[in-house]
Parts: sequence; C-alpha cells; structure tokens
Amino acid sequence: MTRTLPMLGFLLLAAPALAQPAPERTLASFGDWVVRCERATAGAGPRTCEMAQTMADQRQQPVAVVALARGTPLRLVVQVPVNIAVAEPVRLTVEPALVLPFRSCTPQGCFAELALADAAVVTRLRARAADAPARLEWRDPSGAQQAVPVSFRGFSDALDALGREAP
Repeated sequence: MTRTLPMLGFLLLAAPALAQPAPERTLASFGDWVVRCERATAGAGPRTCEMAQTMADQRQQPVAVVALARGTPLRLVVQVPVNIAVAEPVRLTVEPALVLPFRSCTPQGCFAELALADAAVVTRLRARAADAPARLEWRDPSGAQQAVPVSFRGFSDALDALGREAP
C-alpha cells in the first residue's frame, strides 16, 4: 500500500521571481511519487532534491521508503526498518532485480544504496508500466523474507520533474 500526498502544483517554479527568496522546502506529487527539494541554509547554498515513495502496512504505518537522489549518477536509496538481517542486500524486483547493499543503520532505519550509473537501468525503470508494481524485499532477523509493493504510477513524470530542478 502506498501513501500519496495531494497535488501541490510543481514546486512553485512557474511563479515569477519577485524579490522574494526561494522556498526552503518544496514538494510536488506525481502519482505515487513525491518530488521534494530542500535548501540546508536559509536563502543560500545548494538545494538537494529527491523523488520518493513511502510504502505503508495495513494500518497505514510507514514501512519502507524508496527514493532516487539527484546527482551524477542518480542514486537509488532505500530505507527499511531497523529490525532486519543486513547480511543479505535489499532487492527491488524489476527484471532483472536491482540489488542494493546496506550502507548504514540508524535509529530511524537501515539504508541501502545503489548508484544508477548505467543509463539503461534508468530507462528500464522509466519504461515500466504504471500498473506493473515491483516489490521491495529484505530479510528479517529470523531470515524470513519481507516485502512491500512499489508502484511505478507517476514514476516517469516525477523523474522528469527531478531532472528539471535547479540546484
């Protein structure tokens, strides 16, 4: 199950630039994906942007997050719960599956990451049908497989919006 946010209009970029500072945080929803940008310091410094989808359980509690972080190359980052087995990497079941090694765990969750240096992988993700969900899979401490569906509804539009964002 995925959570979506209401459409906010694309990041206020179409508004004329009057003598006002850029918003510190912007957010736009594209299907089941959200593009968000933030500036670390008020009115100065680079903006960091990502597109993300949060998966929830039957009680609507967040379980995992899949995000693409802007950069060269794009980075696919996944956050899963802390009560997991990190010996095996996270898998995103697209054909062929993407394997994301764990990078770190914090009290907020465990993070796995994969640089998408191969443009063919990004093209394959972009071409995935909106009604063909993938699965995000990891192992719990007992070794049992845990999985949540990942929707591709709005993925291509969110990726386009992410690419248009100025640093």
